[in-house]
Amino acid sequence: MNRTISLIIIAFFLSITMSCDNHSKVDSSLAPKDRIQGTWEIVKAEGVFDEINIGTNYIFDGTKMSTSKGFDITGELIASDSTILWKLENMEMNYNYYFEDNILVIEPLNSGQKLYLEKR
Repeated sequence: MNRTISLIIIAFFLSITMSCDNHSKVDSSLAPKDRIQGTWEIVKAEGVFDEINIGTNYIFDGTKMSTSKGFDITGELIASDSTILWKLENMEMNYNYYFEDNILVIEPLNSGQKLYLEKR
């Protein structure tokens, strides 16, 4: 009985440790527009097309922004400490964003969406 309980406790702690390694910690000492740099994955979504968005990656690379989930879209990134302007070939998309601990929250303007992303 004690051995079974010990094995369950060990398995529990291993699963927590392994799941924590899937995403990176965000350096809160950086300005928000610098913190968004890197690859982020949508882990939760609210509003229109919520389930479809989960698993999509947003990649912020200097002055470029792209998404990928089956196909890639890349455009110019202009970021302040609370807004993103994503310039694509034939359109522009505007977002508000902020951080909740290590989670990046993006709200595309006029979309009824709220996206929660973890850094990868």
